Amino acid sequence: MVTEISGPRVVLQALGIVAVVLIIAIVGIRFSLRTPVPDRFTCLPLPSHFKLFGPALSVSQVERASLEQVSRSPSAPQVPFGYNNSGWLELKTRMLPGDTIHRYETGVSGGYVILRGTCVVGQTVPWVH
Repeated sequence: MVTEISGPRVVLQALGIVAVVLIIAIVGIRFSLRTPVPDRFTCLPLPSHFKLFGPALSVSQVERASLEQVSRSPSAPQVPFGYNNSGWLELKTRMLPGDTIHRYETGVSGGYVILRGTCVVGQTVPWVH
């Protein structure tokens, strides 16, 4: 037994399928546009042996200073922090608006530290005495 499908019924089924596809697409887009939640942050206080120098620096100021140092070693990759560029790039991904970068020194090393208020987000150690 063959059943005929009427024109209006086909149109309603097609509209139903289109509606389901649109709902799935909208839900998918909403989830993909959500702001990622930063990794859980544990406040690590600035160690007492860190001595900070000067005002906070911008990422471009730090990178410019690093490139100046790296340029003195032609065999090193000519990117910020030379051979440690991947560490610098990873550290920058942890920064949030309001974080600050400072040059620091200890008794035996120095570099840059990223602070969130008074908490250490991360640090670079480009030189050691």
